[in-house]
Amino acid sequence: MFDPQTLKQQLAPLVEPTAITFWPPAPGWLVLIALGLAFLFWAFIKLRTNWQRRTYRRHAQSQLQKIWSCYESNQNDLQLVDDINTLLKRVAITGYPSSHCAKLHGNDWVDFLKKHSSKPDVDTALKLLGDSRYQKNFDTGNAGIEPKALYEFTRYWIDCHDA
Repeated sequence: MFDPQTLKQQLAPLVEPTAITFWPPAPGWLVLIALGLAFLFWAFIKLRTNWQRRTYRRHAQSQLQKIWSCYESNQNDLQLVDDINTLLKRVAITGYPSSHCAKLHGNDWVDFLKKHSSKPDVDTALKLLGDSRYQKNFDTGNAGIEPKALYEFTRYWIDCHDA
């Protein structure tokens, strides 16, 4: 009646399924890849914009290094204060183009620097940038202020002012 050999011969050969390929992926993976590429593009644009926006800060830091090197070689306090004041003014004008910081001087200028700095206790370093440098016989030692404190404040302010 049913011979197992006959039944076995009547069976069709087994068909192997086709191999699963890497491409094309499922639609969910395509969406995920597209979102990933969009994020990478957005991140690149943000980083590039931030890099370009901070260019003036990098340039100011290199100028500050030159000013400090010049000071270390000639120890001219008045020249140091004038050069740092000029540099801070340039950075402020670049960082705050809509403000009227270019015409500020004396205590108004010092108040502007304090207002846009997150560093506490900067009064001693900023004393030199006020009207004191216009006094007769100007000397940072007589003012009780170390030039290094002014340098450190300037370095900090260039990097961290809230522009």
